[in-house]
Amino acid sequence: MRTILTGLTLFLCFVVGVHAGYANDERGKTLATSICGSCHIQPEPNVLDKATWVSKVFPLMRKYMGLSPVKDLGPMEHDLRAFYPLHPSITEEDWFDIASWYLKNAPSTLEPASRPPIRPPSKLFAAETINSPASPPMTVFADILANGTRILGSGTNNSVQLMPASGPEFTFQLHGPPSAVHVDGTKAYITDMGILWPHDSAVGKLWMVDLERRSQKPVIVLKGLRRPTHVNVADLDGDGTKEFVVCEFGNSLGRMGWYQQRPKGGFTYHELVGTPGAIRTHIRDMNGDGRPDIVVLLAQARERILVFINQGQGRFEERELLAFHPAFGSSSVVLHDMNNDGMVDIIVTNGDNGDYEQPPLKPYHGVRIFINQGQWEFKQQTFLAVHGCYGAAPVDFDGDGDIDILTIAYFPDYKSSPAEALLLWEAQTDGTFIPNEVPGSLDGRWLVLGAADADGDGDVDVLLGNVSNGPGVVPASLAEQWQSGTVQALLLRNQTKDHAALPRR
Repeated sequence: MRTILTGLTLFLCFVVGVHAGYANDERGKTLATSICGSCHIQPEPNVLDKATWVSKVFPLMRKYMGLSPVKDLGPMEHDLRAFYPLHPSITEEDWFDIASWYLKNAPSTLEPASRPPIRPPSKLFAAETINSPASPPMTVFADILANGTRILGSGTNNSVQLMPASGPEFTFQLHGPPSAVHVDGTKAYITDMGILWPHDSAVGKLWMVDLERRSQKPVIVLKGLRRPTHVNVADLDGDGTKEFVVCEFGNSLGRMGWYQQRPKGGFTYHELVGTPGAIRTHIRDMNGDGRPDIVVLLAQARERILVFINQGQGRFEERELLAFHPAFGSSSVVLHDMNNDGMVDIIVTNGDNGDYEQPPLKPYHGVRIFINQGQWEFKQQTFLAVHGCYGAAPVDFDGDGDIDILTIAYFPDYKSSPAEALLLWEAQTDGTFIPNEVPGSLDGRWLVLGAADADGDGDVDVLLGNVSNGPGVVPASLAEQWQSGTVQALLLRNQTKDHAALPRR
């Protein structure tokens, strides 16, 4: 495969290089803005290195533009066929001007990001592995409820496991991998992706489990969903009945919207976003008018964060809060007041790096804190560089009054900085953050996390889910250790306060 890609790179470099002498640089830039920017934020050449543009991005873009038609689409759905036109949408001359501009201005290699040295392992947490016989471990959901119950969702055996702080554990079986669990009173609502890996089939479901009747089997609430990744439950229209806000991430197809329960049964769907990539939503009153608004992170097509401002009676006004280029790799979003001014700020992680074989390390991966300026404006105040970052928990972990940030990375730099797989960024008095290694960082490959007080001692613990088998460049020894092992999750017990003794699992 590497030989094939190298040959393709040399061939395309030759073609583009020959044409570059005749290419109009300003014309290429203008065309890139209008054509590339029609589907997503137009990426600057410096977001990828020359080799990646040529061997990975250019061939794919030619297919999407009909310049290299994909004639055998097999049993692909009609909607998906539209992504691969049989006739060119631009001329070869336009294409080579665009490609030449990117190749001329892209760096040979991406410069590494600046980051303070990682300190030795923090003594703030004691790491405890949670084991399972299911192999290979594929824990695609992890969270801790306010009452200390730990929840783990397995993509290996398509189950949801609840581990109360006291009392027996219990497990619910689904049809596919669980991606989110929302507990509303005595009921838990669970999104089931249908198939673990990226797909567009409408085989996903929303399940309901009665937590008071544990012997009862889960009940299907919604079906025909395209790879749902998140569910929220709230009374959006003020009628006293809860609605379901569902992210259907899909792959090339997807959407996000809310399902309104009808008085006589069934649901009416209200679409808010008609494109794929919705990762999760937050339901918050963002403008203080007493009505719940919806904030959503989209990580496909046009990567962005939108807010849907509740106008009452089921009506919403859409505003774009932030937008990112398509190589950004959005992975999570958290709402938190970081500066204690009473306004909600936005913490975004970006680190998805699984689109290509042998992807480059991207210096712009990490955590960004956007401070609320009022009037729906958010300004970036902080960037914490973490290759392949997939999640962040902003919490005052050490009880000193400021907000620290714990990060996980699914695509870290295993060669030069393996500790960045799990870091505690300790807040400093000057507003900066210092990274600290965390015990157990390489006990698994961490994709998901949840943070709350798991043992009732008054400080915040963290639960991490190990997805041992996935894309990316991983040392063979670690991959074998994770995939053949039994580590389902890692519980980081906060040592700030004396915690109540609980049975160790």
